[in-house]
Amino acid sequence: MKKYERKEICANQIFSLRFAIFRCRLLYLKNLVGIMKKFVISIVVLMLLTGCTNQSLVQTTQEDTVELETTGSELDEVSTSLLDESVTVEKLQDDSEKNLAQTWKEAEGTVYTTQCINLYQEPSLKSNVVSIISPGDALKQTATQNGWIKVAYCGEEYYAQEKYITTKKPQNAFSVSHEETIHTLTTEQIDKIKKLDAEVKGYGSGKERDQENRPVMPASLQEYYRGKDYNITFIGDNTKYVFLTFDMGWEYSNDGIRNTERLLDILKEKDVKAAFFVTHEYANHSKDLVERMIKEGHIVGSHGYSHPDNGIPSLPLNEQIEDTINMQKYIKDTFQYDMYMYRFSSSYYSDMSLAMVNTMGYHTSFWSVESIDWLVDEQPDPTQLMKEYMDELHPGAIYMMHAVSNSNMEIMSQFIDQVREAGYEFGYYCR
Repeated sequence: MKKYERKEICANQIFSLRFAIFRCRLLYLKNLVGIMKKFVISIVVLMLLTGCTNQSLVQTTQEDTVELETTGSELDEVSTSLLDESVTVEKLQDDSEKNLAQTWKEAEGTVYTTQCINLYQEPSLKSNVVSIISPGDALKQTATQNGWIKVAYCGEEYYAQEKYITTKKPQNAFSVSHEETIHTLTTEQIDKIKKLDAEVKGYGSGKERDQENRPVMPASLQEYYRGKDYNITFIGDNTKYVFLTFDMGWEYSNDGIRNTERLLDILKEKDVKAAFFVTHEYANHSKDLVERMIKEGHIVGSHGYSHPDNGIPSLPLNEQIEDTINMQKYIKDTFQYDMYMYRFSSSYYSDMSLAMVNTMGYHTSFWSVESIDWLVDEQPDPTQLMKEYMDELHPGAIYMMHAVSNSNMEIMSQFIDQVREAGYEFGYYCR
């Protein structure tokens, strides 16, 4: 091959190579322009979207600021209005209290409650409740005013709602007026009582339970005595209410603090009312505690004057009557309080004794839950005692306890809480 022919071929190859490189660059630039175009479009779109959002946010923020400023202004106006109204209400309350003091109308006489009612420290539903009065109880009224009555009770002046008061003595009223004398029995009544069964019976709530966990023994006795003229309760109604009762024969102290003081503090804190069945010995040695029971709205019932080991029914009928009258008279003379609840000592009773205390105006209370808690030197384990109390919880439960029990005092607050957590409430033991 000639020399010039080789040069021509080489030149053509170089031209072809350069042309190929040029095409590649051209294609690359074309693709790059396409990518850049898409990128620019994306940036523009994003900027547009961001700009709209910011504008919207700014607008919204401005609107909210205006709204908040307006609301703040309105709240200032409302606050000022409420403050003015508060001052007005206080003024009205002051005027009302002044008027109340000026407009009491004298109205002396004996009145009766038509249902369970509260006695208030002041004539206001927001005032402290100082006592709870049972249906049919007699009260000494001294004045009336705007739906309230003023009554003399336990040596103090308290207030009750007039709508629950009547001047006519209810036919089923059990109690005696605070102005009346102590109950005594007529010869005819005594002769009628003597004809009843005098057999002394021991009582225990037993362990057998029905499907609602109510003990069978108290429920059976309740049915047995239903409709008979004995006025007696072994177990409460089948409702989600339970009742706390304490037998008070003597007092027990720890580090100088009496157990009953601790108990009353707990009951006050938890807003629970209880029934305390006191003996003469207890009431005579613990007058301040009995006074506190009464003033804080608890029931004080009779546990007998002498508390014989074999029970009141073991005594001749005339001595049973004497014991009951002596206890009633002592409490009335000492505390100006009429008892209407009775619990037999040592768990012994008879039909004759039931009729005797009923004729003297008492309602007899037994119980449906009990524990051996009165032996101060052999106290049950608090944890185990709590378990027993909760295991035996049932509708209408009447707990019989003793305040001398340190174990009871240790668990009482927790026990009340757990009973309520179980869906129950503590009832007031009205007649």
